[in-house]
Amino acid sequence: MAGAHTLAGALAENRSDPAAAFRRYEAAHRLLVEPKQRRVNRAAALLIPKTRLGLATRNLLARMWRGSV
Repeated sequence: MAGAHTLAGALAENRSDPAAAFRRYEAAHRLLVEPKQRRVNRAAALLIPKTRLGLATRNLLARMWRGSV
């Protein structure tokens, strides 16, 4: 949704030059997306640990969290 909004704004501001609109969209939307993409690895490491200890810790925390709801 945010990407569609950003693209619509860029196209509206550059009606006669779609190439410029797409460049503007790319620059503006990248500012929104890149920080989220950088955090993906951290989130993935929490959800899919690489070690047995990490798996055990994740599973224990998940069981404890479910029990508190």
